[in-house]
Amino acid sequence: MNLPRPTLPLTLIFLLGAACVPDVKELEVTASIEEASLSIKQSPFGTAEAPQGIPEGSFTLVLRLGEYASGSSEVAVQQFAVVDSSGGQTLLATLPIQADMKTSFRVEPGSSHRHAYTFAYDKPVPIGALCAAGQVRYTGTILDGARGKTTLVTSTPIPVSCP
Repeated sequence: MNLPRPTLPLTLIFLLGAACVPDVKELEVTASIEEASLSIKQSPFGTAEAPQGIPEGSFTLVLRLGEYASGSSEVAVQQFAVVDSSGGQTLLATLPIQADMKTSFRVEPGSSHRHAYTFAYDKPVPIGALCAAGQVRYTGTILDGARGKTTLVTSTPIPVSCP
């Protein structure tokens, strides 16, 4: 490449500057769901055609704030649900997260936080579609207060342990 000499330094500055632009993940809060499980306790209620059970499960919510963020962020956990992993149909809407679980966090730049959540229904619910799905995902939303942005977070597919 034969560039005139005055253009070469400008080209190098442009190329080096472009390589230093941080990824969006380094500027805002990202979230993931790990260590997820879901099981169904058998219930004497329901019928063979319309079975009922008591769902209970757990997962770990991992929050990260990129090292190039301009400051900390208050993150609010909004809600979680269970969806069919293949079609996305909601199977358990608005999970009853235990009341003593923290739902608001301060996340500092360059840090990562892990928060364990558990839930259990206090009465039987219809479980036919849940057990027929075989595999499900936890899905939920968090609010990144510093950016005013709601972010969807979804687990990898997990098997449902049915009675």
